[in-house]
Amino acid sequence: MLRRVSNWQYDRVSKASPRRRGIRVLCLSLVLGTVGLLAGGCVRVHAAIAVSTDDHVSGDVVIASLPSAQNGQGPQLTIPTTMAAQVSTKSYKADGYVGSELAFTNLSFIQMSALATAISNESGTYKITFQRSGNLVNLDGSVDLTQLTVTGVDVQIKVTFPNPPVRQDGTLVGDTVTWTMKAGQVSSFSAADQYTLGNTRGWRFWVLALGGGGAIVSVFVVLLALWARRRNLKKEQAYLAAV
Repeated sequence: MLRRVSNWQYDRVSKASPRRRGIRVLCLSLVLGTVGLLAGGCVRVHAAIAVSTDDHVSGDVVIASLPSAQNGQGPQLTIPTTMAAQVSTKSYKADGYVGSELAFTNLSFIQMSALATAISNESGTYKITFQRSGNLVNLDGSVDLTQLTVTGVDVQIKVTFPNPPVRQDGTLVGDTVTWTMKAGQVSSFSAADQYTLGNTRGWRFWVLALGGGGAIVSVFVVLLALWARRRNLKKEQAYLAAV
């Protein structure tokens, strides 16, 4: 038996359907936009860190993305207020990427770890720790890029130590180790360097110092010999004059 639908009910259904479809489309667009932001955005993270022999670090970090992935503004960084005197930020724009670039000076190992946590955002989570054990300084860290699953991710970390590291799992050139991270996974990195705390004078300094010291001693010996010879000559002249 067919059920008759009144014109009022038909009009109500027919007018409500486009609205529901519009809501569904809007929700779907928001979901896709969020997924595109996290998984489809091209991200650039370049970190360059230098470790000093007094267990402090300085360097700079760039965190940027393509304008379409961040509404033209790029990732915005939040710096801890306790580091305001040691960390500065400015806008970054290069190769189509836009974002922020921060520079930091003379951060302690603990401050460096806190800064890495502070700059973590929806594009990635960054962790880095430095720990001293005797004369050995260990570096351990990780970069979580599981939310980024497409190409266009450019994440690189460089750390320069006082000496060539005794252990590392990156690419070593001189005293600098470089790690390149991949999207869609958690990448870990580690290294270790051996140096005495506060020892700012390396073996080159002591070689030069010893060499210079030897030269000084040689000059002193020559001057002493000339003085002794002049003194003997005066004695001989005085003796001849007396005779």
